[in-house]
Amino acid sequence: RPGGSHAPSGISLRSVDGGNIEGVLISNVAMHNACCPIFIRLGSRCRDHAPSAGSLKNVSISHVVALNASWTSSITGIPGYYPEGITLSDIRLVYSSGGPLGTKPGEPVPEQEKEYPTANMFGTLPAYGLYCRHVKDLALSNVQLQCAEPFVRVAPSRLRRNGYPFWQTPDGTPDAALLGDPGTALVADDIIGLDIDALHTPASTKGEPVLQFINVRDALLRSSRAPANTAIYLDIRGPQTTGIELKGSQMQHARTAVRRAPEVPRKAVRYSRP
Repeated sequence: RPGGSHAPSGISLRSVDGGNIEGVLISNVAMHNACCPIFIRLGSRCRDHAPSAGSLKNVSISHVVALNASWTSSITGIPGYYPEGITLSDIRLVYSSGGPLGTKPGEPVPEQEKEYPTANMFGTLPAYGLYCRHVKDLALSNVQLQCAEPFVRVAPSRLRRNGYPFWQTPDGTPDAALLGDPGTALVADDIIGLDIDALHTPASTKGEPVLQFINVRDALLRSSRAPANTAIYLDIRGPQTTGIELKGSQMQHARTAVRRAPEVPRKAVRYSRP
């Protein structure tokens, strides 16, 4: 049973005081009731007179199963300092919640550069499964972002004083639970070099996109399948978005395979066969 004011993470890699993390291999992990399965953070709190943010690169996480998770997994840097060479492969994350209610759609996620690094430092994130921002060379292979039944959210006014609900309840749902739509599974924002191979997710019941790319440059999305009843599979935004390729992906269950915002050039997206 977790305590304190921070949502605990099953796997947590953090460099915020100028330290350098490189060459990390994590494999064969099973977890249950971990609030956040995976949390990777490069920040610039810079205590003890560190002159600048450090580095976080060449990390491989594979063969992970997490059940009854409640907070979005995240991989984040800050403007100008990017985690690099991050690979997630053969991962299955099953969420009972996408975090508390309250964030308005499209509301910016705060950078929180100087804050203590913890999974709930950003508040509610726009994806229930995985949120990535300011990252270079990110690879996701055979990643499953799934939702338990029922999927719930929690009103912020009814959270416990430590900021998150406990999940070990007799009926399997957290305190002050409200049934909710999972929404978007993965959001990638300011990513340079993104490789997604065989991503598995459910569709939103309210028509939210399965994936959202914002200012993503050079992305390859292959061997992925739009789940049944998909309204929009991929929503792309941001004037810097370019080089998005969908290769060998099955979009027959999506009413709209790709929704492109007006600021995104038409030539930024292309389709190709395997």
